[in-house]
Amino acid sequence: MTDTIHMSKHVRQLLVCAAFTIAMACAVAVAMQPATMASDQIDITVQVESMTTLDSTACATGVAGRTDFGTLLPGTKAVTTSDCTIDFGATNSSAKLYLTQSDREGGAMWGGASDGSPDTSFGGGDGVYPHSLVAVSHEQFFDAAIQPDMKVVAVGKLNNGEEQYSISRFKPDGSLDASFGTGGNIFVDVEDNEQATAVAVEADGHILVAGHADAAAVYPTIVARLTPAGVLDANWASSGVATNDFFPGVQEEPLDMLLQPDGKIIIVGVAGAIGPGADAFVARLLPTGAPDPAFGVSGVRAIDVNGGLDVAWRVDLQPDGRILIVGQAHETVHGLDDVFGARLTTAGALDASFSGDGIVTFDAAVTGDTMDKGMSIAQQPDGKILLGGSTRFMSPVDDALFMVRVAANGTLDPTFGTAGRFIQDQSTMHENAVDLDVLPDGTIAVAGSRQTSQNGAQAWRLTKDGALDTRFSGDGYAAILTPGYSDVNVREQVVNADGSVFLVGYLSNGSDHDYVVARFDSQSIPSYTAGDWTAETPMFGACLRDGTGVTATWGESAGLSCTSSDASSWHGIEASVGAPAEVARIADGAIEGTVALRFGMQVADNQRTGALVAPVTFSVVGPA
Repeated sequence: MTDTIHMSKHVRQLLVCAAFTIAMACAVAVAMQPATMASDQIDITVQVESMTTLDSTACATGVAGRTDFGTLLPGTKAVTTSDCTIDFGATNSSAKLYLTQSDREGGAMWGGASDGSPDTSFGGGDGVYPHSLVAVSHEQFFDAAIQPDMKVVAVGKLNNGEEQYSISRFKPDGSLDASFGTGGNIFVDVEDNEQATAVAVEADGHILVAGHADAAAVYPTIVARLTPAGVLDANWASSGVATNDFFPGVQEEPLDMLLQPDGKIIIVGVAGAIGPGADAFVARLLPTGAPDPAFGVSGVRAIDVNGGLDVAWRVDLQPDGRILIVGQAHETVHGLDDVFGARLTTAGALDASFSGDGIVTFDAAVTGDTMDKGMSIAQQPDGKILLGGSTRFMSPVDDALFMVRVAANGTLDPTFGTAGRFIQDQSTMHENAVDLDVLPDGTIAVAGSRQTSQNGAQAWRLTKDGALDTRFSGDGYAAILTPGYSDVNVREQVVNADGSVFLVGYLSNGSDHDYVVARFDSQSIPSYTAGDWTAETPMFGACLRDGTGVTATWGESAGLSCTSSDASSWHGIEASVGAPAEVARIADGAIEGTVALRFGMQVADNQRTGALVAPVTFSVVGPA
C-alpha cells in the first residue's frame, strides 16, 4: 500500500510551502539474558501541523496514520515495508524538498516517559537541587519554560527587603548556566515589589517574562523581554519592559502566558484583589508589547463565571487559534470553588460552541461538596481537553489530584476515568497537582507536591483514558523527597525531549523560602549520527527509493530496494537539531516532482526499555 501526500502545486513566491511531522515511537526491550528478551512494536505516526494541507494518513499503512516497523529486539533492525510518497512543486524549477528532525520542545528525539525514578545524575544523586541565593529570604519559582538546547528558564521572585523579578537559567543537569545574566540569574527591578509569574521563550531565543508590580498601590501587568544572554532587550517596548494597566485602579495578577504563532502574547490571570469581586482575565499583546486592539475590549477580556472570585490559572491554544483557559470559580450556593474551563474566539469573545456559553464548571464530588481548583489544561491529539488540578474534601480535610476530560464542545467525556473524572487520593497525605502535559505516546504526565510526614515533589502518570499508568514507579505515582523542609510547593513541570520531567518550585523552612528544581529520570536518547546498517550501532534514517521529475540530492537506492543490508544508500537522521537535509529538487523544465522514501531503525543491544519518538518534518522551499 502506498499513500501520497498532496501538496499545493504553486508555492508562494519567497518561501515555505508545507510541512508535516512523522512521530516515530519505538519501544525496545533491553535483555540481560536472551531468555528474558521482550519486545514491542515500533510505529511511525503522522501528525499534520495546522498550517499544512497535507493528508493526515500520508506515509501510513495498515492502521490509519501509522506505519508499522514490526517487532524489534535489541541489536536488530527493521525497515518500513511500503513507500512514503511525497509530491511537491512550484511555479518554476527551483523548489527543494528538505527533511529535518525536531520535536515541539526543539529536541530531536523523545526518549520515552520517565519510569518514575529520581535522576541520580541530578542534584546530590537524589534528583533534587535546593537553590538559595540570599540567606533567610523569600526565593520562589512560579513558572518555567524549556529552550531548544534543553536549558530551562525558571521565573519567580526574590524578596530581600523588596520583591524583584527573579529569572534563572539551568543547564540540563540542574546547575545554573553561568552564560546567562550574572552567574545564571537576573533580577529585574521596575517598580516596587515585583513578582514574575509566567515565562515563554520565543523562536529566536528571546525570553518573555510576565508578572506584576506594586506601583503606588496599583498592580499593572508587566512583561519584560530578555535577550538569550539574560539582559533586558533595550530595543523592545520601553527599554525591555512593557507595562499595561488593563484595569485601572484594580490589582492585576498574571498567572500564565503563551505565544501565538504570529508572535502575539496571550496572558491570563485574575483582576482584582483576591476576594468576591475578582474576575479572571485574558489579555493579548502585540509582539511589540502593546495591547492588541483586535482582541476583547482594548486588548483584554474579563470573565465572570458565577459572580464570585474567578481565577484563570493556565492558558492553551487550539490549532485553529481559539483560546482555552482553566481556573477556579467560587460558587456562592455552598461557598466553595469549582474547576472551570472556558474557550474564547480569536477575537476574545466567549465561544458559544463550547458548552453553550463558552464556560463549563465541574465539582470533584458527584454528591457532596469539595473545594476544587483548576491549575492546568492540555489537549489530546483527538481534540479532547483535559482540565487538571486539585480537590479538597472538607470532612476530614484532605487534598487529592482531580482531573476531568471534556469533548471539543465542552461536554464531560464519560469514557475518561470514572464517569469523566479522575481522582487520586492517598489518605495519608495531601496531594496538590499544578501542571499536566500530554506526552508523545499519549500518556499524561502530572506534577505537584505531597505533604505528609515526608514532604516532596510528586509526579503522576496516567494512561490516555484516565487510569494510573503502572509502568511509572510501579503504581503510577512517585515522589522526590526533600527532608528538612516544612513545606514543598511544585509550580511547574517541563517535559524534556529525552522523556525526563523537570520540576520547579520552592521549599519552606520557617521564615526562609528556597528555590528548588528536581528531575525524574529519563529514557536516554542514543546518538544516531554515526550509525550505519553494517554495524550494531543505533541508527534512525531514511533512503530515497525513487524520484520522478526531480534531481535527487540524496542518492537513490540501488535497485530501488532499501533493506537492512544496505549501507551507502541510507542517510542517518541526526538525533540533534541541525540544518535540514536537502532530499531532492525539481528538475529543470518540471514544475512538479515525486519522491518515495522508506525509513529504518537499528536498535543497539544496550538500549534501555522505553519509547523513542522521532518527529520528522518535510518542508518545501519555493523559488526566490
